[in-house]
Amino acid sequence: MVRRQRLTAVVSLAVLQIFTIAAGLTLAVRGAPYRETAEPIVWPTVAAGRPVLAAASTGAPPGGRATGGTGSAQQRAQQVASALEEHLGAGSLGGSIAAAVADPASGDVLYSGRADVPATPASTAKIATAVAAMASLAPDHRMTTRVVRPSSSSPSPTSSSPAVATQGGPVILVGGGDPTLASPAGAAATGYPQPAKLADLARSTARALTKAGITGTRVAYDDSLYTGSRTGPGWKSNYVSEGSVAPITALSVDEGRTNPAADNRTSDPSLAAAEMFADLLEQEGIAVYGSVVSQQAPAQATELAAVRSVPLPALVERMLGESDNDLAEALARQVALEKGQPASFQGAAVAVRQVLTEIGVAGVKLFDGSGLSTQNRVTAEALIGLLNRAASPSHPEMRPVVTGLPVAGFSGTLEDRYDDYEARAGAGVVRAKTGTLNGVSSLAGVVYDGDGRLLVFAFLADQVPSGGTYGAEDALDRLAAALAECRC
Repeated sequence: MVRRQRLTAVVSLAVLQIFTIAAGLTLAVRGAPYRETAEPIVWPTVAAGRPVLAAASTGAPPGGRATGGTGSAQQRAQQVASALEEHLGAGSLGGSIAAAVADPASGDVLYSGRADVPATPASTAKIATAVAAMASLAPDHRMTTRVVRPSSSSPSPTSSSPAVATQGGPVILVGGGDPTLASPAGAAATGYPQPAKLADLARSTARALTKAGITGTRVAYDDSLYTGSRTGPGWKSNYVSEGSVAPITALSVDEGRTNPAADNRTSDPSLAAAEMFADLLEQEGIAVYGSVVSQQAPAQATELAAVRSVPLPALVERMLGESDNDLAEALARQVALEKGQPASFQGAAVAVRQVLTEIGVAGVKLFDGSGLSTQNRVTAEALIGLLNRAASPSHPEMRPVVTGLPVAGFSGTLEDRYDDYEARAGAGVVRAKTGTLNGVSSLAGVVYDGDGRLLVFAFLADQVPSGGTYGAEDALDRLAAALAECRC
């Protein structure tokens, strides 16, 4: 029986082999089936050296290799000019556009059109704020919100509460300039990294008070770290009411929003934060007496609790990616404090300019940290200088300036752009900071060109026709996409 099965298997294999050979001979003689009307088959290809969502680098990009470009610097400059020429003439950009393109690896400037003429940068000014912060502050720099209590408190002469009279003065919520400090709802709506939480601060404060035998207290707040006006020079009167930014104070929760899911802002972020803290303190079992008041903390006050923001690199990435105006103003003031300047609009402007001068970047004149001021002036030349430094392997501390830039078609303020046919080549390979004010549209960032070479660019249009913002944005996107396609 076994022998018969073996014989059957051998015969079957032999027949199969003969059939396979015969089929092969038939195909060899006759060739592939002929299709008279079929179009040639074009297989899709993926270009080497075109990383999607890759971190910018002046070396070889993942999946490809960096090249030296095609020809001399002069030839490359001609190629860049040819790629940009058609789009620079777009009527939607108005009559005043400044443009600059450079190769951070070689240092060559490949295009310069009115690049030394100061223009209104809008939110591309945040690149200057980011570079100044990364250049002057420690990478582990954080903003701290504290709760303190006067070391030797005496009861308030106007207090009618026996508990206050026997247990001393108030706890004081001291703002450290962190606009990302989150309410319970704000923290729940925030992903990674998690911000400092006001509820954690209240909980730790309640524990400290309970440990000291204190069951009730008054609450005050100190936002004296910042000085001067709460709105910037050159700011339009409706910026706060429309929700673009809150009044700038050293103490705020959810960036001064009345609801973390909306843009509506409170007129007094410091008071709103302190009142929320008082409510949270009561939820932790500490009685709060009287109304919340403003009171500067004594120098020798005892710290009861503190919470800290995420480190500087994460703050810079959030500020750039979301074009966060409140955070930009806070970071500019941190630079001011580091440089011994007042934490005010003027002090921040002086300090940022001082840092940029120290690193060799000229052509930046800012009146705020966010770019909301219509008085700001920056050259395209200065922006590519800042981006050159940020992309340089010699300055790894600057890398968050690049990684924080929105990715075309994927994230931040560029998430919903680059879907136009002429701009699709830039999707995934352009990282750039956007800028928009009435009559102003700008775009500055980094892009891999068609050969996988990293370029930095800046385009500033500050005479955009009325109602033409979307058209100007499309034109700017096409300019960056042209660089992505250019083999230059």
